[in-house]
Amino acid sequence: MTACVCNAGYAGPAGGPCSVCEAGKFTPPHATGTCADCAEGTYSAAAGATECSLCPSNAHSPTGSSTVLACQCNSGYSGPDGGPCAEVQTTTHAAPATTPGPALAVGGGGGSSGSGGGGVVLWNETIAELFPACAETRYRKISSLTIASKK
Repeated sequence: MTACVCNAGYAGPAGGPCSVCEAGKFTPPHATGTCADCAEGTYSAAAGATECSLCPSNAHSPTGSSTVLACQCNSGYSGPDGGPCAEVQTTTHAAPATTPGPALAVGGGGGSSGSGGGGVVLWNETIAELFPACAETRYRKISSLTIASKK
C-alpha cells in the first residue's frame, strides 16, 4: 500500500484529509504537514498557493501577507501600496535671492569705512521699520549708492 500526500498548495497528514492553504500561506510541491506563512517581503493572493510572490522592488510586507497591497515602499522610496517604488529625490533648495528694497544711508563722522571719513551703513526698509530709531530725520532714503574711495 502506498501513502498518499497532499498536493502542493494543500496541507494535511499523509493519507489523511487535505485542506487548501489560504491566501498568505503556501505549501511547496512534495511538502506534508501544515501550510507555511509567506515570508516577509512576499505575499500570496490566492488560496492553494505553491509559492509566494515577491513584493515589487524596494518594498516590504509582513509575514503572511495575502495581497500585493500589503507591500509598502521601503524608507527612502515612495509609491502606492503594491505598486512600483521610486527613490525619493532629496533636493537642497537655496534661499531665494531677494532684491533689497530702497535703502537708508547713514552718514556722519567716525564711520566704519576704515578711512576715518563718514562711513555708510545700509538699512533696508524692513530693518528701519523694526528699529524706529533708525528712521530719525538724520537718515535719508536713497535708491542707489556709489562708494568712492579716498586716494
